[in-house]
Amino acid sequence: MTEEMTPNVDLYTRNGFAGPITTVIRPTYTPNYLRADGEYVSKTINIFDVKSSDKHTLSTPILESMDTVFEVTNLSSDMDYAIRNVYADEIHICLAGSATLATDFGELDVEPGDIIHISRSVSYKLKNITKPITILKLVSESELKIAPDHVPGVLNPDLDVHAPTPVNNPSDKPKEHEVVIRHKDGTTSFFYDADPMQCLDVIGISPVSKFNLENVHGLGCRQGLVLPPLLIDDKSTRTLIYHMGDREVGRPPIHHNADYDEIIVYVKGPGQYGEITAPGTLAFTPKGLVHQGPLENVPEGYQAILFETRSSLTMTEAFQNVASPMDMDHYGKRKDA
Repeated sequence: MTEEMTPNVDLYTRNGFAGPITTVIRPTYTPNYLRADGEYVSKTINIFDVKSSDKHTLSTPILESMDTVFEVTNLSSDMDYAIRNVYADEIHICLAGSATLATDFGELDVEPGDIIHISRSVSYKLKNITKPITILKLVSESELKIAPDHVPGVLNPDLDVHAPTPVNNPSDKPKEHEVVIRHKDGTTSFFYDADPMQCLDVIGISPVSKFNLENVHGLGCRQGLVLPPLLIDDKSTRTLIYHMGDREVGRPPIHHNADYDEIIVYVKGPGQYGEITAPGTLAFTPKGLVHQGPLENVPEGYQAILFETRSSLTMTEAFQNVASPMDMDHYGKRKDA
């Protein structure tokens, strides 16, 4: 190696950073490439450019596999039926708007920055929409749970994780109530003469809960961790959700992740994440592609979420219609796109 060559450290990892790590010293910076012939490339979109289309789930798939789907929901008026997903847990990230989430276990207010977990087979609908609402939804067959105890100090579960409040407000006027069952083969509707989601009390742990990114403290993870703090996980490690914020650590290493597709969603500033400045920007890096990612130590602060999934996600037509090839260095649009 000559003095003119600058060595670059490239990490090859299995099971994220939890398994074996092989370090390679290279003379060139490998995340940059001249061109790609094919569709297996990192891409970026803005979630607000995706329009909802499905009649009965009110959402549009953008990345999907057999057991994991990312969807976008846009609503400007109240839902006139409830949805019950019987095959998957759901994580909802509210990016804009406000509403009330009515569930089998009571109601929660929803506002931008809220991260909501809805367990499998729970009925829900959005109502009292005062501003058009945009939600990124993760639909996963994994059993997910909010896990703020993985990194102490990042999120206080006693103060900042909230369960729904039981509500029993029967309608004065008789009406038909529809519950749409979402299953692997599509949807099936059931109709009732009374609202089946009314409840008087809930005893035990609610299968619905939420927290807001404003209550996630990035300064609690200044320990030089390779990974940001884990907020939501499952026992199988198939789907992992991390907080991305202004950590006082060095820039992430050059890396190709052998087992996880990576999705980063920039929720809000004021600080920018690399070249990403627009709320709702999604950066998708399929497994095995060499990438680095921007510096996370941003004094102005920002809020973002990292999803890692073992599923091999496919970009849907709705995604491709608004997608641009992504720079593997600072996560902006490629200049030649």
